[in-house]
Amino acid sequence: MTNGQERLARLQQDIANRLRPVCQDISEASFEELVREIAAVKLKYGEESEASESIRVRVQPRVAEVETLVR
Repeated sequence: MTNGQERLARLQQDIANRLRPVCQDISEASFEELVREIAAVKLKYGEESEASESIRVRVQPRVAEVETLVR
């Protein structure tokens, strides 16, 4: 198993563990599909992704500006 596959497997397991208690009425096939889709989105747009970093770079100055206005 490659590093990426291991990361995906850990992420899917974590998502499944957290969602299973509130998704008891969902069929196993639907639940597995849901977990796969959530994991794919998290991998694409998660904390470490390039897309996330791009958004963070654009948004961070605005957050700082709002924080100074709120104080």
